[in-house]
Amino acid sequence: MKIAIVIKDCAFAKGGAERYASRLLWRLSESTTHDVHLFSHSWDAKLEERIQCHFVSYTHKPGFLKQISFAKNVTKQLEKYNFDLVLGLTQFLPMDIFRTGGGFFLSYIEHRFTDLRTRFLKRWTPKAAAMIRLEEKIVHSPKTYSFMANSHMCRDELVNRYKVNSDRIHVIYNGVNHKQFNTVHMRRHRQAIRKQYGISEEEVLILFVGNGFSRKNLDTVIQMASKLGEDLNRFRFAVLGKGRIGLYRRKAKELGVESQFLFVGPQENVHEWYLASDVLMHPAIYDPCSNACLEALSCGLPVLTTKTNGASHWIENGTNGYVIEDPRDAVAFAEKAKIFLDTVRKERMRHDAPGTVVSLTDENHDAALIELLEKTYQLKQKVEHLKVESPFYAKH
Repeated sequence: MKIAIVIKDCAFAKGGAERYASRLLWRLSESTTHDVHLFSHSWDAKLEERIQCHFVSYTHKPGFLKQISFAKNVTKQLEKYNFDLVLGLTQFLPMDIFRTGGGFFLSYIEHRFTDLRTRFLKRWTPKAAAMIRLEEKIVHSPKTYSFMANSHMCRDELVNRYKVNSDRIHVIYNGVNHKQFNTVHMRRHRQAIRKQYGISEEEVLILFVGNGFSRKNLDTVIQMASKLGEDLNRFRFAVLGKGRIGLYRRKAKELGVESQFLFVGPQENVHEWYLASDVLMHPAIYDPCSNACLEALSCGLPVLTTKTNGASHWIENGTNGYVIEDPRDAVAFAEKAKIFLDTVRKERMRHDAPGTVVSLTDENHDAALIELLEKTYQLKQKVEHLKVESPFYAKH
């Protein structure tokens, strides 16, 4: 098959969708005989060794025009070719398969803003209004044959909010690179990082990983620390990623917990931090499926997260972590964090965590994707055949 994969930007070094797309394209170029093309604004040069890359321009400012202009321009480019299938990893029209990797803009706004007035105002900003309208068009387009959800949470959103038939939705979780994320050399990395940052073996190290501290809800981590009471000195907190460190350091100081926090910035050796820590705290307000949570589990690191994180599907309370109902409930997070003061329970969860995500491999992901591509192609051929044969379609 001749397949087009579309994403606004594509890079191994970036996070989220960009890295997912790069790794997927690289693996597909190695493992399939399909003719794969990338349509994007940017990509790593080494991808050009394997696949055909097509540049798509977009308007950089104002910001809300970036996605809209990209969608318009990529549509024009795709019209020049005759692809068997178009897989969209971002929002545009038309496409045959839509991967809901970033979730839905309207869902994000509803979870992010609790005040109804603020939510209404955010809903009708130029960017939000344009994105929500575009997503609605994609979901309801008769040319969108299949949906690739990266979590059961996203599948449920498609069914409950947009009334999509569940038969059209295929849940395919991201694979975890178990060669990179595993428990090998745990003792060595644990000792090295703790020694470097002055963290004792007796202290429970809570890890936070993510870029954009507000969106990732670092506020709740700091609030949670202030709820630990007399146990506070038995915990340390490491914050990894890009964000307004000064602002959040001041917030920690205001609550009297600054001495327990380490703001270490972006780190290339995240897997070593997984091995050095005792629990990953990911208080997601809205996250379609956190890769960090899945990677942490593979490294034997239990996870504290929320039901508004699609990765919570893989959390078994008391086995490999805990799922909190309200992402802003600092008291509930503090109560669960104190469980990790029990060394026996902590070590048992660390031991059991990797086995809960052992099925999440790149191989299983790619096999499921190839099956989805083949099924969608067959469905598309059937529909196109009916259009040709049917008198109704001939008249319309």
